[in-house]
Amino acid sequence: MILQSRLIKIITASILMTIILLSAETGVIKGQIFDKKTGEPVVGANIIVKGTYKGAASDSEGNFYISGLQPGDYDLKINMMGYKIKLFTGIKVTADSTINLNIQMETTTLAFGQEVVVVGKKPLFEPELTSSLQRISSSSIENSIAKSIDDLLEKQPGVVKVDNEIHIRGGRADENLYIIDGVSIKDPLSGKNYGVFLSPDVIEELEVITGGFNAEYGQAMSGIIDVKTKEGGQKYKGSVSLKTDHLGMEKVENFNTDAIEMSLGGPEPISNKLLPLADINIPGSLTFFGNAYMYLSDTYLPHSEKLKPALEKYEPFALRQENNWSGLFKLTWKHRSTKISGILKRSLQINQGYFQSIANTRTYFPYAYMKMLDNYNTITWEGIRSNIKLTHSFNEKTFIEANLGRVFINVHSAVQGKYFNEYNITNDIEPIQYLVDYPDGDITVWTRDGFYDTGDANNWHDHYSETWILEPELTSQITHRHRLKAGIKAKFTDMQVINIDDPWLKGANNSFGGSWDIYRVNPAAGAFYIQDKIVYEGMIINMGIRLDYMILGDIATKLITNHDYAPHLSPEFRKDFKKNTFSILGRRGKAHLSPRLGISHPLTDNDVLFFSYGHFSQRPNYQYIYAGLNKTRLGASPLLGNPDLNPSTTVAYEIGIRHKFSEDQVINITAFYKDLFDYATSEQLTIKGVSGQKQPFMYFNMDYARSRGLEVYMQRRFSRYFSVRLNGTYSMVTGKSSSPNEALQKVAVNKEKSLGENFMSWDVPLRISADFNFITPRNKILKFMNVIPLPKDFGCHIHWEISSGKRYTPMIDLELEKYAETPYTELSPAWQRWDVKFTKGFSINNITFDIFCQFENILNAKIARRINPVTGEAYEPGDPIPRSWTDDLTDLPPTDPSRYREPRNIILGVKLHF
Repeated sequence: MILQSRLIKIITASILMTIILLSAETGVIKGQIFDKKTGEPVVGANIIVKGTYKGAASDSEGNFYISGLQPGDYDLKINMMGYKIKLFTGIKVTADSTINLNIQMETTTLAFGQEVVVVGKKPLFEPELTSSLQRISSSSIENSIAKSIDDLLEKQPGVVKVDNEIHIRGGRADENLYIIDGVSIKDPLSGKNYGVFLSPDVIEELEVITGGFNAEYGQAMSGIIDVKTKEGGQKYKGSVSLKTDHLGMEKVENFNTDAIEMSLGGPEPISNKLLPLADINIPGSLTFFGNAYMYLSDTYLPHSEKLKPALEKYEPFALRQENNWSGLFKLTWKHRSTKISGILKRSLQINQGYFQSIANTRTYFPYAYMKMLDNYNTITWEGIRSNIKLTHSFNEKTFIEANLGRVFINVHSAVQGKYFNEYNITNDIEPIQYLVDYPDGDITVWTRDGFYDTGDANNWHDHYSETWILEPELTSQITHRHRLKAGIKAKFTDMQVINIDDPWLKGANNSFGGSWDIYRVNPAAGAFYIQDKIVYEGMIINMGIRLDYMILGDIATKLITNHDYAPHLSPEFRKDFKKNTFSILGRRGKAHLSPRLGISHPLTDNDVLFFSYGHFSQRPNYQYIYAGLNKTRLGASPLLGNPDLNPSTTVAYEIGIRHKFSEDQVINITAFYKDLFDYATSEQLTIKGVSGQKQPFMYFNMDYARSRGLEVYMQRRFSRYFSVRLNGTYSMVTGKSSSPNEALQKVAVNKEKSLGENFMSWDVPLRISADFNFITPRNKILKFMNVIPLPKDFGCHIHWEISSGKRYTPMIDLELEKYAETPYTELSPAWQRWDVKFTKGFSINNITFDIFCQFENILNAKIARRINPVTGEAYEPGDPIPRSWTDDLTDLPPTDPSRYREPRNIILGVKLHF
């Protein structure tokens, strides 16, 4: 018994000693919470140490006490119904230390979570995120080297730009959704983001979600780009900026680029100044923000003398080869718990499509028309968005957000503003060449060289879509742990398409040309969704479900009831179509259910593990549904739509870890896997009584792809003035085909479509980038190594990236001209690029201005876009080339000027702030 008693005493003493030692190695955060206005203690406030399981609640005196914190930097979040959330960042806890905080909470009339007050630096470590998300603030955007939103996207992990198209985590270019102030901007015909052109300087915050997005987001399988634009404040602020690259020096090559931008925001003058003079006072505050942006350039490629836009009133805006204009006006009224914004955005782009594609037509630089670019199409891209956005808090727990808007998109492509019946046939008649056939001496006369000399380009295209949008969304903090969000999205579209190829071949039977398609439809689409954010101490669960639907236009109904309307559709097809769709108000529709789940929880005080799983779908682009369906005869268009297409779907998984070295250094490592299936692809039909040459093609859900990869993101703030960000992505994208029209394209060159799984043409296995930012303060002199003084208000921004080259199909036998059986197996050489920007600020009274010099591709790297399959690089004089490139005098020489991306460009500018 004595031995047992001594043993118990020894164990007890050991446990007590261990507790004492452990407690000596940890720290404490304690404090008291008061109401800022009344000074009364706030009882029951919830205090969470973000990224850990540790937290507390304030007692009857407003006191709280959190112990057992390992040494490190912590973010403390205090929330209480009826008060603004308060976030203290960078609280440094050392061994055996006690941090004492005196916290004052501000009341709010808005619902819980709508207002957050940050005390300290912007946190780099976000443990509550259950998905891969990058937030880019307006200050970061201002310091970056970017002309458009896509330039900002290209710098993010998991994002690549191939052939001027953005691909996120291996998805196709039309799988991304752009949202501006709550309204999605997407052309329903092609899935392209026409009308999204927006100056980076007008963005208040940009969110890029590349995986695990919640149920509120739909009609995207790869990425969400959510843009919040700036709005006016209680003081007048504005800016004017000028940029140019033609510097008056002949030795410095330029693209003849100019950009002008103006912004102004503040209190709306009529309600704030004039009406009070007449004793009329509008409750609340009314502010405005306006922005106008012009970007003109002749680009680095050959260009026409004059472009002819769709309408005569747009001719003053067609000054160069690339003409980009945008305007934004926002009027915001705030009163108590209500905020209403009226937003009008308009963009106009006039060019020849060197860097954009129309639907599935990816011509880009029209090399064959280089001798007569004036007779190639001028494309007018017009986007108009107007919407009213309402935010209203019913009480401290519940609020509603609603958008009512209209999105109008028009794309018009024509030669010199002509109507299709005014086109002249295109001809290649020069030069005249005489070929002598030895030894017979026969002479053959050639009048072609592959470049067109007279006539007009062979396409006339016009399509518009007008979409009305209604999107109410209700959010409620139903309990302390559960935050529910539910919403409805409804879209009603009026769309018209006219596409005519070779219009000079028009003839009888209502033919408008060699190939043509004309239709007008009124489809509808929308979604219902609900999601729950469940919050525990340090652990977040996001779970939700979304139901997307689409209701087809009346063409789909005619397909079922009228055999003559679409004679190529069999009775079995019509029967299956009825079975696969539901009927509503006399129309046919389809629906798809998508579950979502995301989890984030701490492993240690500095490590957070996150995981997400979800189904992400998007309805087929309307061109895949309606193309050619109103034809009464076959052969007018070889590619037909399919109204029985299902939505394409991605099943995606991701798992990652976020580690915080300190308040100023974090790293994210994420692994992802995506199955993408039910892609639309063209397959040839077999119709009795129709010759093989006229057998049409039709879209079916028969393609698939897989994407997997690893992303690493690291950010380090060395001081308030110097920071570094590193991104790295290793990925692999394989699938059945790289284009919905691949089968049709293979038939055109007498090849068969691959049946196996191949690399996609946009696959970029490895990409690494780094951004270095250095800014000196405006009113303080810094010294380099405490010796050399640095200029005030000076900035240096460097972007570097290295990337795998472009995929291509190699030629394995030059003599036999034999290509590898599997396409896109090889990569062109890797490339790297440097961009540098210097800024210097000056102040005169209350006016400040910045002078900057921007070097894009400063080392003039030659980045290949079009690959010679023999060498694996862009063609250079003297390189071996396939015989098929030279065995016919009509073959174009391989010196296409667009075979490389943009060379070095130097831009000078000044920006005035007032």
